[in-house]
Amino acid sequence: MRMSRLRNILKYISLALFLVAMAALCAEALMPGKQSSEQSSAVGEIVDKALTPSSGAQPLSARVGNWNLLIRKLFGHFGAFFLLGCLAGLTCALFDRGSKKQRILTLTLLAAYGFLFAGLTELLQLDLFTSGRGCSFRDVLIDFSGYLPAFLLTYGGYLIVCILKERAKNKRQGGNHE
Repeated sequence: MRMSRLRNILKYISLALFLVAMAALCAEALMPGKQSSEQSSAVGEIVDKALTPSSGAQPLSARVGNWNLLIRKLFGHFGAFFLLGCLAGLTCALFDRGSKKQRILTLTLLAAYGFLFAGLTELLQLDLFTSGRGCSFRDVLIDFSGYLPAFLLTYGGYLIVCILKERAKNKRQGGNHE
């Protein structure tokens, strides 16, 4: 009884975090271009300082062309959607009811959702909604390439554990009847 109560609490916390992450990604997509660029530069400086071994060494940003663009794509696109994919997979696992059809449907719909949501966040960057930004199909692919593996690792990993448990249970039951 206690574990089911804890699971119930965790599933709604996970769902809330997933919804907050989606809202944050939409809000970030609506951020004006200048503000988004400044934010990327600030993150780039933090990463650069963290990765530069000593004060006398040449900073990584000086050795990597388009440093701020790399940071924006790595953290702002791939990384943010990787986190969203983890939250999606965790939420799906916690809400799972055990039906094979439901699991296949969930896997398919949530994989498609990741691509569609990446597209939505890019469409929000049109001049119609914000200034100084632009939408790009390449960014949708970067977003989705962060989301999909994370979702598959979390929810797919959960499904593999379920399958292995089911096989072990069937093996034990089969062994008991012999």
